[in-house]
Amino acid sequence: MKDTVEIGYTFSSEASGKGYATEAVSVLVNNLFSEFKVHRIQANLDARNEASQKLCERIGMRKEAHFIQDYWSKGEWTDSLVYGMLSSDLK
Repeated sequence: MKDTVEIGYTFSSEASGKGYATEAVSVLVNNLFSEFKVHRIQANLDARNEASQKLCERIGMRKEAHFIQDYWSKGEWTDSLVYGMLSSDLK
C-alpha cells in the first residue's frame, strides 16, 4: 500500500471541454482509493493551467500549496500549485 500517490494527466486540445478529463480523473481517483487503498492523492500543477485547477476542484481536491517561481518552464520561472485529497474528501 502506498501512503501518497501523485497523479498527472494530459489531454489533447480536441478533447477539451467535453468532460473526458473529469470523467477519467474521477475514475482514477476512485480506483486509487477503493482498490489500492492509498491514503492521499496529490497533483502538482503549473499555476498558469487554470483548466487543470478547475478539474482538481471539480473532483473534490483542495489547493494545499502555492509555490512562487519554483519551476522553470517554457523559458520562464513559473509558480506551482499542489492539490490534494484524502478518501474522506470524495464527493
